[in-house]
Amino acid sequence: MLRDILACIVCGAEHSGTTIVKEILQHHSQLDSGVEYGLLVNPTLPEYKTSKENRIFYERYPKTWGLSYEDIDQIIAAPSLEEAYRLTKKLSHVSNDETVRLIDKTPKYVYLLEKHIFSLIEDVPVIVMKRDPRNFAGSYMGRRDLAADFTCVTYNSAYEKFLDESYQQQYGDRYRMFQFEDFLANPAESLAEMLDYIGLPFEDSFNQQFFDEAISNKPLYDHKLLNRKQLSAIKKMVNPAHYINLKKY
Repeated sequence: MLRDILACIVCGAEHSGTTIVKEILQHHSQLDSGVEYGLLVNPTLPEYKTSKENRIFYERYPKTWGLSYEDIDQIIAAPSLEEAYRLTKKLSHVSNDETVRLIDKTPKYVYLLEKHIFSLIEDVPVIVMKRDPRNFAGSYMGRRDLAADFTCVTYNSAYEKFLDESYQQQYGDRYRMFQFEDFLANPAESLAEMLDYIGLPFEDSFNQQFFDEAISNKPLYDHKLLNRKQLSAIKKMVNPAHYINLKKY
């Protein structure tokens, strides 16, 4: 079964907290990961090498996993996704411990879940990270100097579908959504919920000192990087149902 090697998927729009969540999760004794795989961006493995959408993953995969391009060719020639992930673990620097499973953290998957990913991954848990659109925009626009309209289109294309009742009815049991602001404010509680969803126990190594070091430099209020005009534009373009009460933090 795919879940025997792939413990979970972590996805969400860029700057939604996927990286820090993956980095914390992989400190669990039974989890490990490299950077982004992208193996599920296309419906079939052979497309991994030929698809323009996958070029960034094809170029990044070897560097971050200690693999050669010959290794990648072997992985995408695997007869199944399960075997592809097993080969990734076997050929890379990831733990040889048989009890260790992989995390596939690829933000882009959030746009493709219902298109083909849900049908490919069987019962593998899917963690969807989400931020308040104001904090998302503050981080996204601040680092890339992007316009508010482009930022809002990116946010809406990632998260608007999750508000749809028919989507929830059809796919609601296939994913678990976590608010990044909650994760930063209550990391132990949020992590325990994630691990329970994955089917793993919370470990003593996840103590207060660990969380202090892991998230001490992660800004909670990125919306403060925006001016009034930008905040007003975002408010007009993003469904108010995505907003959270920032004052509680």
